Amino acid sequence: MALINAVYHEYGDCLCLENAGRDLLDIDVYYIKAGGTVVVLDDAGRVRGTHAVLPAATRGKVCVFRRHYLEAALRGGPWGAQLMQ
Repeated sequence: MALINAVYHEYGDCLCLENAGRDLLDIDVYYIKAGGTVVVLDDAGRVRGTHAVLPAATRGKVCVFRRHYLEAALRGGPWGAQLMQ
């Protein structure tokens, strides 16, 4: 969650786990059991990127991208696309 909060801070905001960010408190319920997945770019125990995907409720074989975050130093390179594969 530190990475996500850092990205929010870049835009003058902060992560609020009580509201829109509550899905981060239970990845299994909000993503895995809902048929989605979460991918984490882990660099020796340091989370440097994340990407979550959920199936679209009303459109078969369509997914919704969520929680796509990268450290500032990794943006503009191949990592964003890699996380989405």
